[in-house]
Amino acid sequence: NTFYAPDLDMVYRMGDRTMVENPDFYNGEPVWVTAKKSGLVTASMFWVGSEAPVMGIQPDYWSKYDGSVPYTARIDSVINWLSLPAADRPRFITLYFDEPDGISHDFGPASHQTDSVVQYLDGIIGNLRDRIDELHVGRRVNLVVLSDHGMGEIDKGRVVNLWEIIPDRYLENYYGGNPVYQVDAVDLYIDSLMSIVDNTPGIKGWKKDDLPAHYHYGTNPRIPDIVVEADSSWSIVWAPRQGYIMRGKGAHGYDPANSDMHSIFYAVGPSFRKGYISPSFNNVDVYNIICAILRIDPAPNDGDAAIIGHLLK
Repeated sequence: NTFYAPDLDMVYRMGDRTMVENPDFYNGEPVWVTAKKSGLVTASMFWVGSEAPVMGIQPDYWSKYDGSVPYTARIDSVINWLSLPAADRPRFITLYFDEPDGISHDFGPASHQTDSVVQYLDGIIGNLRDRIDELHVGRRVNLVVLSDHGMGEIDKGRVVNLWEIIPDRYLENYYGGNPVYQVDAVDLYIDSLMSIVDNTPGIKGWKKDDLPAHYHYGTNPRIPDIVVEADSSWSIVWAPRQGYIMRGKGAHGYDPANSDMHSIFYAVGPSFRKGYISPSFNNVDVYNIICAILRIDPAPNDGDAAIIGHLLK
């Protein structure tokens, strides 16, 4: 959610509206951009990137993110778009719900508080599906329910404060948050910094050129000298004080091979096989799936187009 872009000499922060709306931070091609290039009408009810004119293009219908808008009102917007005349009706719509991310950060993914929110969201999704079914185009709609990550349990007994172990003189800059920090080190101290990380229980790190291939991460020029990541169920912070006490009981951003990080993918509609349980696939594959449903050519991406065949009819 926070990184330095040396090509722009700017720091992206998710909470900074100016940064969120700056298209120069977005290197990839969003699916609504691909769809609009193919002449399709698109819409977005709160989706990362939709507030920026990436490649000079935004969805035909979109809203600035406002977390106070009730989920039912967000569904109303989607149903209204699907009820438009054919020429104005979006062929592709995104709809975002911010929970259960927040509640599971605070109380942990296995907490009763998170369970209650998940049950509420199950009802919200049921309402969305019922209202789609009532539309005259309902049978033609493909509904996909997914998440961008999972969530792992953490606790205050497994925390590494990088401020306590990495001397300031080793650093040029650092960015990030639990469980991943990106570090630009003084050239003279890169190996020394790596030695500290390698010999500290609960964390691991890589020089940029050594990042695991399945991270799809090390080739971007915005990746710094060193990436430091907490081990599963551990936390890392950069807090300038001794005895930092960790708050919160859930985190995400760990190795994607960690099953706690795996997300969900549920889909129903005329394009999908009925009753089919798919083997796991990567979130970067979703772009190709959507493009296949819309019958548009995808832009170059990190996904594997081969998985489309076993999901779709």
